[in-house]
Amino acid sequence: TQGISQEEIQRVLAPYGKLCVKEGGKWLVTTKPKPKEMDDWTHNNHGADGNLVSNDNAIKFPVNLRWLDGLPNHRGGFGDCAGCRGIVVAGGRIYTVSVDDVGNLVPAKNDAFLMARDAFNGMPLWKINCRDTYDTTKLDWRNVWPLVANDKKVYSPRSVPTTVNNPTTKKAETTFTYELLIIDGASGKVETAINTKFQVKRLLLLDGCLVAACWEKTQFSNHKDGFENDAIRAVWWPSDNGTIDAYDAENGKAKWSLPQNALTMVAADSTLYYLTSKGNPPTSREIVAVELSTGKEKWRVPHTTFGEDPDTCLNFAGPNCVVVSKSKGAGKREVNVLSSADGKVIYNIPNVTARAIVGNELWCTDGRYDIKTGKKL
Repeated sequence: TQGISQEEIQRVLAPYGKLCVKEGGKWLVTTKPKPKEMDDWTHNNHGADGNLVSNDNAIKFPVNLRWLDGLPNHRGGFGDCAGCRGIVVAGGRIYTVSVDDVGNLVPAKNDAFLMARDAFNGMPLWKINCRDTYDTTKLDWRNVWPLVANDKKVYSPRSVPTTVNNPTTKKAETTFTYELLIIDGASGKVETAINTKFQVKRLLLLDGCLVAACWEKTQFSNHKDGFENDAIRAVWWPSDNGTIDAYDAENGKAKWSLPQNALTMVAADSTLYYLTSKGNPPTSREIVAVELSTGKEKWRVPHTTFGEDPDTCLNFAGPNCVVVSKSKGAGKREVNVLSSADGKVIYNIPNVTARAIVGNELWCTDGRYDIKTGKKL
């Protein structure tokens, strides 16, 4: 036979791509599956555990640009460069949240747009205006849009503005209500819009449970206080009031809710860990572990377990443990590994910062450690 072989077509076809062949007067459609060596990046920090390490074994050293999309606009100096604040990859699609969108050109504004693109060729699939924005000058890796996805759905907050005339001032005023959207990844159809009391600022998805940390107000760290930032970066911090709300990821049905403000949160092994922070600058912090399915508290550890300064930082969750650090810029750094069962310190490593868990190793700024024992390798 002549022409291109089926094997060659399958080789060049992208994962999730469809091959249409007409045989006997009928079209046969087959979809190329995602290779088992290929991983998704479903959260801003890879997965719900917050560990910035992919399980992908298919990627090779990047030597070519596959595609380019987006429209930089309203650019100022260096401090105005943080246009995109959320990127996740799932189901053959890349989802981004950015103010760099043609919809912000006329009239000039900075609305955050959720955009879905084909991960392999960059083709825009759909977009949703989240009717909210963020300060592009707050450059810090922790200041990210709450965005998660799986093979079928993507989850994002949206603000709903309402403009009314104030009878006293005779001026128009805009107020917002807040939603958490469950969106069909293929079509962009909003399947469920969950009303939330406060604005969603943190989001994670694990075992069919969607967890949102909502803040009444967003504050900003001050570099003069010496916590987690420097003169050109500021970190988003919650006000003292907030909620942690859990939902069924399929239909948005409420599962449980806690009156807590979570600065950060991670999850693994059916356990949700979150860090509370009070005051600006912080006066107290706690690491709390709860059952993911019920919200029932398992244990609670105050910042004083690790020292006087309320500079506790929740890094990521590992096998039967959770990793926390002391993060005050002017103080000594320290890594503490806590037991997932009771929150007790298994071991600590002084004068270092934790970076990631790779296999059975904890990688820190000064080398590699056995994740179970803390022995340096």
